[in-house]
Amino acid sequence: MANELLIGQATPARLHAMVRLISRLQSPTKKEVFDLMQPLALVSDQQSAVNTIFTAAKNSNIIIENPDNTITLNCEASQLESLESFRSNMQKRVLGITDQNHPNYRLNLYSAWYITQNERVFQFRDKDFETRFNEELSQGDDDEARKFNSTKFNGWRTWAAFLGLGWLIRPRLIVQGEILVPCASNRLRGVLNELLPINGQVIRFSVFAERLSELCPELDGGALFTYCWEASRRGEQRGHNLSLALSTGLRQLHDSREIELSRQADATDIWQLYPAEGHDLKQVTHIRLWEK
Repeated sequence: MANELLIGQATPARLHAMVRLISRLQSPTKKEVFDLMQPLALVSDQQSAVNTIFTAAKNSNIIIENPDNTITLNCEASQLESLESFRSNMQKRVLGITDQNHPNYRLNLYSAWYITQNERVFQFRDKDFETRFNEELSQGDDDEARKFNSTKFNGWRTWAAFLGLGWLIRPRLIVQGEILVPCASNRLRGVLNELLPINGQVIRFSVFAERLSELCPELDGGALFTYCWEASRRGEQRGHNLSLALSTGLRQLHDSREIELSRQADATDIWQLYPAEGHDLKQVTHIRLWEK
């Protein structure tokens, strides 16, 4: 199934603009929304761009197209007004999809595959990001609509950054242009209260890891992550070694005093953070939420 979020026109900024417009117009018709966002007098392609954005919004279940052809929001307008509230809302609607028939499944699957690559993402050329994924996860699938290409990859990278799976840089000395540095801090930030006791109680990291695998299937231990690891890493043992994305995210949240990671000397259940120069935190056994 095609994923409109991975098509270039359906950027986070444009989708945010559409839902804010619908909020202000209060139950506009589909035609009113289309004509305001992409006036027919200015285009020659029958409003194809706004149609892509509209379909992405519908597939993300953030708007509802009613039988009388009016459009309404599928949440309170206040949950979409600011960019941060819109991001939080979209994280809940778009991430965590494991149903292959869901419009946003491909976005989640590619996110998991990208995260399993760890430091490889800094070595790949632009074309590698689509060819390697297709070779490893699309074997025997002749449906071109389901395969990745450069257009989908560029769309994914924009959304992955917005949804909290990394941050974009444009380095000078590596083999590709813009790159998404794997970092799950903003993804984790949106679910911390579900992952950790809100009273600041210290828990074993293994308990946290189990909850994480259920809430965030694209991250370490999750169903999508495990599937992609087995397909891409070819028997490489993962054990208690945490991915670059998760390790970087945890370190950032630790440094900003949103969580506390600790290594208790008498603990036997030890988890290895991905190596990071200049950071003393290398192993973790326990974790807690900082009390506000």
